Amino acid sequence: MIMLHNSISDKNECLGENGVNYDKDCHECINIIGSYTCRCDHGYELHSNGTSCGDVDECERGMYDVDRCHTCVNLIGGHTCLCNETFVLDKSSNNETCIGIAVAVLLLFAAAFAVVCFVKRRRRIMENAYTSAKVPDAEKMEQNKYEELQGLVVLGSTVKGKFNYIF
Repeated sequence: MIMLHNSISDKNECLGENGVNYDKDCHECINIIGSYTCRCDHGYELHSNGTSCGDVDECERGMYDVDRCHTCVNLIGGHTCLCNETFVLDKSSNNETCIGIAVAVLLLFAAAFAVVCFVKRRRRIMENAYTSAKVPDAEKMEQNKYEELQGLVVLGSTVKGKFNYIF
């Protein structure tokens, strides 16, 4: 108990136990002179008594995208959407948007195609880099400009690459 001016005392209910000293539906107890109030979590609101929190029905209040969510379902502290047949819930939209299955499949194929193209391009670049690093062009070999090749005799080799050169 805290003594205030003019000998008024204040009991801090928030120091007590949730559900015993203050309402069990109070998410965060805040002491005020002579009583307490609550701060509520997202998806909840303070009841008119000021000492407890209650769920907000986002569906009833229209707090969702009516054009993108076919059926709103209220959950404690939030909401989710249900989609009509041939639609699926877009997980990247916090479960608030229904997209057509055809669109979802098209997006999946587009992403897969992009990955395949990237891998093929990368492989081609790596092959070209490998062959150009390992096989000197014939003109330079003939001119014997590579010091490391001087004095060596090439008996035969096969280099797999774009043109399958055989020396």
